[in-house]
Amino acid sequence: MDSSHYTGASSEALIVYKLLASNIDVFTPASFHSSCDMLALDGSKLMKIQVKTLSRIKSGNFYYLQTRLRYGPVSNGYQTHEKDTFTHLAVVFEGHSWMIPWELVWEKKSFSIGRCDDEGTLRFNSKWDRFKY
Repeated sequence: MDSSHYTGASSEALIVYKLLASNIDVFTPASFHSSCDMLALDGSKLMKIQVKTLSRIKSGNFYYLQTRLRYGPVSNGYQTHEKDTFTHLAVVFEGHSWMIPWELVWEKKSFSIGRCDDEGTLRFNSKWDRFKY
């Protein structure tokens, strides 16, 4: 198995842990090819969650924490998800996690949560609340 599968699985495990620690029921798919990474049920509120791991992408003097939101190569580039595909995007970076309403990012090709300078100091975009849904 390629290391990206371990990275993705560990990011999903972190989100499952945080949801369960918040007393939220979590349901994971029985198949590797499902329409989302997990479902979460908080009382009567159902969340369909896609989990992404952020990568450091260097641009100039900074490393941006970014992930692609499109998937799977097709003849004209990459496919996009529909507006109602998920309710939330959960993003993870080195033990930090955020829960972003999908409606705010669904049309984007990629998503950035913040940046690191050359010394590795994290500077997160304060627009996104840490793990708030």
